Amino acid sequence: MNLIRIRIETDRDDTHSYRYRRRLHKRHHRDHRDDVSETWSLPSWPELDGERRTAQEKRRRNRRRSRKTAKSIAAGSLGATSGASGVGAASMGSTSQDTEADEDSERQSWSNPCEFLLSMISMSVGLGNFCRFPYICAENGGGTFLIIYLVLMSIVGRPMYFLELAMGQFASQTQVKVWKMCPAWVGVGYGSAVAAFYVMTYYSSIMATTIYYLVHSCQATLPWSECDPSWATQKVCDQVKEAVANGTNQRNVVNLPRIYYELPQWKLTLCLAASWLIILGVLFKGVESSGKVAYFTTFYPFIVIFTLLGYTLTREGALHGMLFFVQPKWESILDPNVWFAAAGQSFFSLNMAFGPIVNYASMNSFHHSIHKDVLVVSIMDTFASLIAGLTVFAVLGTISHDLGKPIEQVVTSGPGLIFVTFSDAISYFPVPQLFSVLFFLMMMTLAIGSCTSWVMALSSIVRENFPKLKLIWLNTGMCILSFLTALIYVTPGGQFLVTLVDNHGGCVNVYILATMEAIGVAWIYGLKVQSLNEISSAHFDSCGWVITAVSILPLPIGAAYVIYKAPGSPKEKLLYAIKPAVDFGPKHPHDRYEWELFKEGKLVLDEFQLDDDSNPMKNDVEAPNENDGNNELGSTDLPQNASEDENQNKNK
Repeated sequence: MNLIRIRIETDRDDTHSYRYRRRLHKRHHRDHRDDVSETWSLPSWPELDGERRTAQEKRRRNRRRSRKTAKSIAAGSLGATSGASGVGAASMGSTSQDTEADEDSERQSWSNPCEFLLSMISMSVGLGNFCRFPYICAENGGGTFLIIYLVLMSIVGRPMYFLELAMGQFASQTQVKVWKMCPAWVGVGYGSAVAAFYVMTYYSSIMATTIYYLVHSCQATLPWSECDPSWATQKVCDQVKEAVANGTNQRNVVNLPRIYYELPQWKLTLCLAASWLIILGVLFKGVESSGKVAYFTTFYPFIVIFTLLGYTLTREGALHGMLFFVQPKWESILDPNVWFAAAGQSFFSLNMAFGPIVNYASMNSFHHSIHKDVLVVSIMDTFASLIAGLTVFAVLGTISHDLGKPIEQVVTSGPGLIFVTFSDAISYFPVPQLFSVLFFLMMMTLAIGSCTSWVMALSSIVRENFPKLKLIWLNTGMCILSFLTALIYVTPGGQFLVTLVDNHGGCVNVYILATMEAIGVAWIYGLKVQSLNEISSAHFDSCGWVITAVSILPLPIGAAYVIYKAPGSPKEKLLYAIKPAVDFGPKHPHDRYEWELFKEGKLVLDEFQLDDDSNPMKNDVEAPNENDGNNELGSTDLPQNASEDENQNKNK
């Protein structure tokens, strides 16, 4: 057992010490934090002399009493802050702090940082990379769009991604309660929840279609590769036979994969139910189960996409298609619509302003380093988009070569790119059933990674308000509600609704939500002032406006409600609504106490110890003891400075 100490500088220039102890039992790992500032380390347990060993045994017996003391000190520090914070402090009281402490004991956390990172990659790398990105790139200047996209990912995407991770990890709250930093902005959290529900439901309909195709890929002949009067008319089949007899490529006469895709099927309802049963199974134990599934949903898509790309490169026309994908059209670089599309793709691809990023980060340890996570996830997401684009256009190049048509005429937008273009190309692969199963299983896993993150984000919001709800029943109810809502997308007119919701439920509104999010953090919580710029809305039809408005309305409604419920005069109400709540900060009492000391300049961090599985110390903090100097391990035996600490360590 090791001892690690940090120094706390006080106004009287004397020194106190915190003692950190390694937890040996799993049940004690629930509330502790791993990161400490290490000044010097004592010898391991077998090397301790009898006097130190006796003192440490004594402290182990008094562990519970010490933890209660630490919590009381943290509560006292919060009380002092509340007394100086002005309007509304009395209304907050200590009830919320006690409630959050109780919620913290129930809140799940990641088993290890690796599962968190893989879950973030699985959440970000989804259908948007393989369905949305290639055709948006083709429609907006090809290589020119790529340049703009990479620029915006660097100057907008990654900073916003880091911001959302930092918000969730700092406060250990979801996208709603994290806005205690600015109560008037609580509508941003609810608006992002509405947007997540939009995208989650239509994503599940695409997942249902992939399951339908996956099942039918196991037949002796892929059903969309040959005309069958049972799903195509006899007239169409006669046209195909006539084309074959004349030596004409039947794909130039009739597009069988498109007819098969647009055919209404009641079986899609069963596939939709199967989709939500799979998602519920992944979320059976919350992050404990979803974190394990992330190992598969993260790596499998890359294996399949590289396999498809490798084979496609052996066919004629593939390189021509890839060159078409990266060839820039410089006249579009000043087109604002191209920049608008690139910004939307960067937000949609990284899953920003929807809530899952904040929710996932809130289940991290307070001291977990997120810098590397931001870089890894954003790089993997961009890499996946580029590889998917190259693969898609390599396939389109082979189709263009076979049909003798320009690539522009074989490009299909939306889900049709998967279920029409790719299914058509795969039917001409060797052993097409194998490639078809691998491909549609890949698409299903991409949808699972994103859908589970949205369900977890929405469930966490509900559970924060109703902490007694069991997680399994909450997730079950969320999946049933989503299934019933998604039924509209598997109707004959469902594809039109998918396109409509994709454009206005997960694009236009996300710009507004992300903008308000940045303003709330930087201009109100950060700089204590407010600055709003006028945002001109795009022109779209009335249905799209209604969809967007539903996710934007929580912003003014939430602000008006907070101002109305705030105590005091109208001026005091407004000031209360645009100032951080007095109980906003790190959720764990120990982290909160250290954060208060750090703000006051009393906490010296000599060395930062990362919170990951490589850290052998699983520690819990004990409060400073007034009689510390009389103990065997009191502050009198602390080194005077960091250099002396290092020298003593080397000598030991």
